[in-house]
Amino acid sequence: RCISVASLFDRSLRIYEEVQNPSGGKSPRILGQARWIRTPENPRSLLEIGLPGHVVSRTLWLETDNAENAPIELDQFEGFVPGANLLFQTRGSEPVELCYGNKNAGRPSYDLNLIAPQILASQKKEASVQGSPGDLTSPSAGRWTSAASWVFYGALVLVVGGLLWVIARLAPKSQQQ
Repeated sequence: RCISVASLFDRSLRIYEEVQNPSGGKSPRILGQARWIRTPENPRSLLEIGLPGHVVSRTLWLETDNAENAPIELDQFEGFVPGANLLFQTRGSEPVELCYGNKNAGRPSYDLNLIAPQILASQKKEASVQGSPGDLTSPSAGRWTSAASWVFYGALVLVVGGLLWVIARLAPKSQQQ
């Protein structure tokens, strides 16, 4: 959304983002467009363009062609992103981990519609998300600390070295030795 104080104009506007194309460059992907007309009979001051689909980039571009007219001044930009609710059921007081942020992951398909009435009727508790998308710094993500990985890789080197020593001892010796 945005507004303009200009009193008379007729513009076509579009919102787009730049996305990576297969050749490695960037190309525009149009997300929405609208024609905005302001006349004394139609004093609509608010422009609203809905953005269907998924926005990939962090920067959106609003573009218009003023042609031979004076540029229109736009002000008070607002953007709205729909919120998401996550409804799930747990047993006990074990911590629940939510991993999110993988843009390549597909939408899961569960048989939740079989127990949806039970879940929707259960008592709700508000939860908060800590961290950022792709940030796996939860307690379970820290299971492999740097000390544990050194021990694991050290043991792996010892096992491989021991196996190589056994193979060398069991290998037939040549007649010159």
